[in-house]
Amino acid sequence: MTITELKRDKITLRKTDALRATAYGMLINIAEQNAKRTNHEVSDADIGAAAKIMKNQLEATIIEYENVKADTSELKAELAIYVEFVPKGMPEDEVRKHVIDFLASIPTEDKIKKNAGRFKGALKQKVPGIDMTIASKILDELL
Repeated sequence: MTITELKRDKITLRKTDALRATAYGMLINIAEQNAKRTNHEVSDADIGAAAKIMKNQLEATIIEYENVKADTSELKAELAIYVEFVPKGMPEDEVRKHVIDFLASIPTEDKIKKNAGRFKGALKQKVPGIDMTIASKILDELL
């Protein structure tokens, strides 16, 4: 969904689904702030990044609420909205293939844990969209 579509839907939903309209407003604000900070037009990636920020914040808030036995139903409903916009990560088997291919290009004597940080940086540049949490786990396993 583009930023224009989000804005249009936010207005349309104000009367029928206030929670979704509010969530869309948060996505719009964060995406526009991030785009402004880096001096570019709002993209789908900005919206996805905004959704990920809100998802992570809400997950932490839900845990806090659950610890004090507070009602989390509305928070969980809002979380579900943000999850719709979070980009799907690369599957583990695909990440593994990229890590193995990358390591195949590295001389054997350099394949040590000490170089893992450098490898992570190179992988991130070489494979856009790679899930670095999974890649780190695989690197630790293979080094």
